[in-house]
Amino acid sequence: KANNVSEEASETLDAILNATAALVEFDENYQAAQDLLADTSEVVNDGWTDIGEIEKNKERAENSREGLADQLDELERELQLLLADISNGDTLAQNAQAGIDEASQTVQGNEEQVSRLKKDYDNLDSLITEKEEAIDEKRKKYRLRLCVDTTA
Repeated sequence: KANNVSEEASETLDAILNATAALVEFDENYQAAQDLLADTSEVVNDGWTDIGEIEKNKERAENSREGLADQLDELERELQLLLADISNGDTLAQNAQAGIDEASQTVQGNEEQVSRLKKDYDNLDSLITEKEEAIDEKRKKYRLRLCVDTTA
């Protein structure tokens, strides 16, 4: 009977050890489940926060969209004014270029005329020099003749 009691005590002790091990495993699994639940709760809460932000952004986008048509019309008017200014500037630039071209032609014509006048002046200067030399020659001849006539 003592043997039997010893065997039963041994089996009971094994059962207690197995139950303790199972209880430890259960505690570990329970703690892991609690941690997972906390992480899941955090993810869910972050998700709701993100959804709230998305809703706010959606509302801001809708509010911004309301004024876009008016802003687009205003930008279109400004673009038309800018295009008109560019066209006027282009016309002014073309007119200015035409004036520059005309002035360049006038300058070139004036330079050609000045060149001709310089040549004419140089020719005239040479002609005057030749005439003066010819007059001096004639004077010398005339004086020689006078000197010869008065001595004779």
